[in-house]
Amino acid sequence: MHPLVQYFSNVPAPVFRGRLLAFEKAFAQTQELVSREFFPTFHMFGDGTYVRYFYMPKGSAAFGKIHKHEHIGMFMHGKMLSITEHGVDILEGLQTFVVPPGTKRFVYAYEDSLYATVHKTNSRDLEEIEKDIMTNDYESVGLDVIEQEALV
Repeated sequence: MHPLVQYFSNVPAPVFRGRLLAFEKAFAQTQELVSREFFPTFHMFGDGTYVRYFYMPKGSAAFGKIHKHEHIGMFMHGKMLSITEHGVDILEGLQTFVVPPGTKRFVYAYEDSLYATVHKTNSRDLEEIEKDIMTNDYESVGLDVIEQEALV
């Protein structure tokens, strides 16, 4: 088992959350900061629906925001490692799943990959939508975090 997968496996959810935040902080300090243009995001709107498409090139890694509400996730193309407090998964081919509230994800693209999320909203204002569906703070969605030391 890869050491990164071991680090996140079989720990209580508050410990996982603390580890993920510590890993994100350490990752940001050791990696070049990547602009949003490197991971193109596309947006579509329907009646009461917002779809956010996120493209990741092969070999790239990213941390998602904490999602405030249950929504639909769709892995559409490629191959990607996905680590959340709900498990470690290899996403391949077309997969659709329900994403629970409070989910934050670390992903690594083994191949060029396309991922989408579907959210309920009546807004078409991206700033307003992002404020409504995402946060950087687990406590704001009622979830505990046990702070952890960063990976060495």
